[in-house]
Amino acid sequence: MAGQQRRPGPVSGAGWALVVIGALTVLAGLFLSSIGIDSSTVVVAMILVLTIGAGNILAGVLVLRLRPLGRTLGFVFAGLGFVGGLAQLSGRPGSAIITLMADGFILWALATNREAFLPQR
Repeated sequence: MAGQQRRPGPVSGAGWALVVIGALTVLAGLFLSSIGIDSSTVVVAMILVLTIGAGNILAGVLVLRLRPLGRTLGFVFAGLGFVGGLAQLSGRPGSAIITLMADGFILWALATNREAFLPQR
């Protein structure tokens, strides 16, 4: 179709990865709410985790729609995840490596496909 932009495969993968990571993060936040500890620290952690999860989902949806804001948010949330993966390396290297690989892929896909987010001429 004329005027419709085609989404590169790596961008689709990055968008769906952001959505899946966000959904899993939201589930983790909901789990925090169900453990039954009435502590302000747990409530703050739950709100933070739910916000990060929702941000990942929003970034993923916007990336799939090829919106420039989605690319920016994708960089922000994948960057935060990558830093979190680095912080986990000494304690839980298995999950840290998976986190680093997923967020590294997202960063790579968004960085190397900038033209996909430019307005169609």
